[in-house]
Amino acid sequence: MSKLLPPTGGALTATHNGRARELHSDVSVRSAIQTVDQVQFDGIWDTGATNTVITQVVVDRLKLPQTGVKEVHTPQGSHTTPSYIVDLLFPGTDLEFNGLEVTLGTLPNCQVLIGMDVIGFGDFSVTNKDGLTVMSFRAPSKQRIDYVEQVNREKIKFSLLSKTKQRKFMSGK
Repeated sequence: MSKLLPPTGGALTATHNGRARELHSDVSVRSAIQTVDQVQFDGIWDTGATNTVITQVVVDRLKLPQTGVKEVHTPQGSHTTPSYIVDLLFPGTDLEFNGLEVTLGTLPNCQVLIGMDVIGFGDFSVTNKDGLTVMSFRAPSKQRIDYVEQVNREKIKFSLLSKTKQRKFMSGK
Protein backbone atom coordinates (compact mmCIF):
# COMPACT_ATOMS: atom_id res chain seq x y z
CA MET A 1 0.00 0.00 0.00
CA SER A 2 1.34 3.41 -0.97
CA LYS A 3 2.10 6.02 1.66
CA LEU A 4 1.70 8.94 -0.74
CA LEU A 5 2.40 12.23 0.96
CA PRO A 6 0.67 15.43 -0.16
CA PRO A 7 2.62 17.03 -3.00
CA THR A 8 5.03 19.83 -2.26
CA GLY A 9 3.78 23.09 -3.69
CA GLY A 10 4.94 23.94 -7.15
CA ALA A 11 4.05 24.30 -10.79
CA LEU A 12 5.36 23.39 -14.20
CA THR A 13 4.65 24.38 -17.77
CA ALA A 14 5.59 22.46 -20.91
CA THR A 15 5.31 24.03 -24.37
CA HIS A 16 5.04 22.06 -27.61
CA ASN A 17 5.09 23.38 -31.18
CA GLY A 18 1.84 22.92 -33.09
CA ARG A 19 -1.16 21.03 -31.76
CA ALA A 20 0.42 18.31 -29.64
CA ARG A 21 -1.09 14.85 -29.54
CA GLU A 22 1.00 13.93 -26.48
CA LEU A 23 1.91 16.10 -23.51
CA HIS A 24 5.55 15.51 -22.55
CA SER A 25 7.65 16.89 -19.70
CA ASP A 26 10.84 15.94 -17.95
CA VAL A 27 10.32 13.96 -14.75
CA SER A 28 12.90 12.66 -12.32
CA VAL A 29 12.32 9.43 -10.43
CA ARG A 30 14.01 8.12 -7.29
CA SER A 31 13.29 5.25 -4.95
CA ALA A 32 11.15 6.25 -1.98
CA ILE A 33 12.47 3.40 0.18
CA GLN A 34 16.21 3.29 -0.47
CA THR A 35 18.84 5.97 -0.87
CA VAL A 36 19.71 6.32 -4.53
CA ASP A 37 20.20 9.20 -6.90
CA GLN A 38 17.30 10.45 -8.94
CA VAL A 39 17.31 9.89 -12.69
CA GLN A 40 15.58 12.08 -15.26
CA PHE A 41 13.24 10.55 -17.86
CA ASP A 42 10.75 11.66 -20.47
CA GLY A 43 7.19 11.60 -19.12
CA ILE A 44 3.79 11.74 -20.78
CA TRP A 45 0.81 13.23 -18.94
CA ASP A 46 -2.26 11.05 -19.51
CA THR A 47 -5.67 12.00 -18.08
CA GLY A 48 -7.00 8.66 -19.35
CA ALA A 49 -4.65 6.71 -17.08
CA THR A 50 -5.83 6.04 -13.54
CA ASN A 51 -2.32 5.49 -12.18
CA THR A 52 1.29 6.33 -12.96
CA VAL A 53 3.34 3.73 -14.84
CA ILE A 54 7.11 3.23 -15.23
CA THR A 55 9.04 1.02 -17.63
CA GLN A 56 11.63 -1.66 -16.98
CA VAL A 57 14.29 0.90 -17.97
CA VAL A 58 13.37 2.99 -14.90
CA VAL A 59 13.34 -0.07 -12.64
CA ASP A 60 16.75 -1.20 -13.90
CA ARG A 61 18.42 2.25 -13.81
CA LEU A 62 17.31 2.85 -10.22
CA LYS A 63 17.53 -0.80 -9.10
CA LEU A 64 14.05 -0.39 -7.62
CA PRO A 65 12.93 -3.09 -5.20
CA GLN A 66 9.50 -4.51 -5.99
CA THR A 67 7.03 -3.63 -3.21
CA GLY A 68 3.94 -5.48 -4.38
CA VAL A 69 1.78 -6.73 -7.20
CA LYS A 70 -1.22 -4.86 -8.60
CA GLU A 71 -3.98 -5.77 -11.00
CA VAL A 72 -4.10 -3.25 -13.83
CA HIS A 73 -6.68 -2.69 -16.55
CA THR A 74 -5.52 -1.56 -19.98
CA PRO A 75 -7.10 -1.48 -23.44
CA GLN A 76 -5.38 -4.85 -24.00
CA GLY A 77 -7.10 -6.39 -20.96
CA SER A 78 -6.43 -6.96 -17.26
CA HIS A 79 -3.28 -8.47 -15.79
CA THR A 80 -1.10 -8.32 -12.70
CA THR A 81 2.16 -6.43 -12.68
CA PRO A 82 4.87 -5.51 -10.15
CA SER A 83 4.51 -2.28 -8.19
CA TYR A 84 7.14 0.06 -6.74
CA ILE A 85 7.18 3.03 -4.36
CA VAL A 86 8.90 6.07 -5.87
CA ASP A 87 9.24 9.81 -5.59
CA LEU A 88 8.47 11.91 -8.67
CA LEU A 89 10.25 15.25 -9.04
CA PHE A 90 9.88 17.76 -11.83
CA PRO A 91 13.21 19.42 -12.81
CA GLY A 92 13.30 23.20 -12.50
CA THR A 93 10.34 23.24 -10.08
CA ASP A 94 9.65 22.66 -6.39
CA LEU A 95 6.99 20.11 -7.31
CA GLU A 96 7.43 16.64 -5.76
CA PHE A 97 5.25 13.61 -5.16
CA ASN A 98 6.75 11.39 -2.46
CA GLY A 99 5.76 7.81 -1.71
CA LEU A 100 3.82 7.23 -4.94
CA GLU A 101 2.93 3.63 -5.79
CA VAL A 102 3.53 3.00 -9.49
CA THR A 103 3.22 -0.08 -11.66
CA LEU A 104 5.45 -1.59 -14.30
CA GLY A 105 4.30 -1.31 -17.89
CA THR A 106 5.40 -1.09 -21.49
CA LEU A 107 5.25 2.45 -22.87
CA PRO A 108 5.97 3.20 -26.53
CA ASN A 109 7.02 6.88 -26.37
CA CYS A 110 8.38 7.52 -22.87
CA GLN A 111 9.66 5.93 -19.67
CA VAL A 112 7.07 7.41 -17.26
CA LEU A 113 3.34 7.80 -17.79
CA ILE A 114 1.91 10.35 -15.33
CA GLY A 115 -1.66 9.40 -14.49
CA MET A 116 -4.62 10.82 -12.60
CA ASP A 117 -3.17 9.69 -9.26
CA VAL A 118 -0.78 12.65 -9.72
CA ILE A 119 -2.84 14.98 -11.94
CA GLY A 120 -5.82 14.78 -9.57
CA PHE A 121 -3.87 16.57 -6.84
CA GLY A 122 -3.72 19.85 -8.68
CA ASP A 123 -4.90 22.18 -11.41
CA PHE A 124 -4.21 20.97 -14.95
CA SER A 125 -4.86 22.82 -18.19
CA VAL A 126 -3.97 22.58 -21.85
CA THR A 127 -4.23 25.48 -24.26
CA ASN A 128 -3.66 25.77 -28.00
CA LYS A 129 -2.97 29.32 -29.13
CA ASP A 130 -0.65 30.94 -31.66
CA GLY A 131 0.64 27.60 -32.93
CA LEU A 132 1.69 26.33 -29.50
CA THR A 133 0.28 23.72 -27.17
CA VAL A 134 0.92 24.69 -23.57
CA MET A 135 0.33 22.28 -20.70
CA SER A 136 0.43 23.74 -17.22
CA PHE A 137 0.08 21.98 -13.87
CA ARG A 138 0.23 23.14 -10.28
CA ALA A 139 -0.23 21.38 -6.98
CA PRO A 140 -1.86 21.64 -4.65
CA SER A 141 -4.95 23.00 -6.35
CA LYS A 142 -5.35 26.76 -5.92
CA GLN A 143 -8.70 27.53 -7.53
CA ARG A 144 -11.59 26.10 -9.46
CA ILE A 145 -11.14 26.64 -13.20
CA ASP A 146 -14.42 26.90 -15.10
CA TYR A 147 -14.21 28.01 -18.72
CA VAL A 148 -18.01 28.09 -19.13
CA GLU A 149 -18.28 30.57 -16.26
CA GLN A 150 -15.47 32.66 -17.78
CA VAL A 151 -17.11 32.74 -21.23
CA ASN A 152 -20.46 33.72 -19.71
CA ARG A 153 -18.83 36.61 -17.78
CA GLU A 154 -17.17 37.80 -21.01
CA LYS A 155 -20.52 37.67 -22.85
CA ILE A 156 -22.13 39.81 -20.16
CA LYS A 157 -19.30 42.36 -20.31
CA PHE A 158 -19.55 42.46 -24.12
CA SER A 159 -23.33 42.94 -24.06
CA LEU A 160 -22.91 45.93 -21.73
CA LEU A 161 -20.71 47.73 -24.28
CA SER A 162 -22.39 50.25 -26.53
CA LYS A 163 -23.10 49.10 -30.10
CA THR A 164 -20.30 51.40 -31.36
CA LYS A 165 -17.76 49.90 -28.97
CA GLN A 166 -18.94 46.37 -29.89
CA ARG A 167 -18.36 47.07 -33.62
CA LYS A 168 -14.92 48.57 -32.84
CA PHE A 169 -14.03 45.54 -30.69
CA MET A 170 -15.16 43.07 -33.37
CA SER A 171 -13.16 44.87 -36.09
CA GLY A 172 -10.01 44.77 -33.97
CA LYS A 173 -9.49 48.53 -34.04
